[in-house]
Amino acid sequence: SLFRGLSADPSIQGRTDDYPLVLRAVQENPLFGQGLYTWVPMVYRTIDNQVLMMLIELGVIGTFAIGCLVLTGFVLALSPWRRHGSSEQRHLGLAIAAALLGIVSSYATFDAFGFRQVAGLTFLYIGLSGAVWWVSRAPAPPQPVNATTSAEFSPAASQPSKPGAAPSRDG
Repeated sequence: SLFRGLSADPSIQGRTDDYPLVLRAVQENPLFGQGLYTWVPMVYRTIDNQVLMMLIELGVIGTFAIGCLVLTGFVLALSPWRRHGSSEQRHLGLAIAAALLGIVSSYATFDAFGFRQVAGLTFLYIGLSGAVWWVSRAPAPPQPVNATTSAEFSPAASQPSKPGAAPSRDG
């Protein structure tokens, strides 16, 4: 069953068995870890939790830095809402923020950086967050001018007409 007997579920048991191993590895290099992509599953074992893998490989400081990078991307993606951007910008920013939140929340369920597509998408979404922030901070483009309004304010319309001459249609 999905909700009954979770303590006996082999998948959950395998994941919770990783905690003592991760704790020992983090205690060896707590601040900066042992280095990115140095935990080889064929040598050690597969850890199906990217957050734990980052703690081992990047340490507390590196994991915090990645967290700050993702948080910055999330905040930047939501910037069109704060800046009252156009409807398209707000929807685009919200979609990017949701995609980034979805992919990062999945880090707790598998070794995400073990799959290049997931790692690439994560940083693509962070980059798109910066792009939507940049676009939303630009001033709105000028509104098109109505043809009748522009004719009324053309240079020909502002020149005085000759006394006694009939006004012309074009100025």
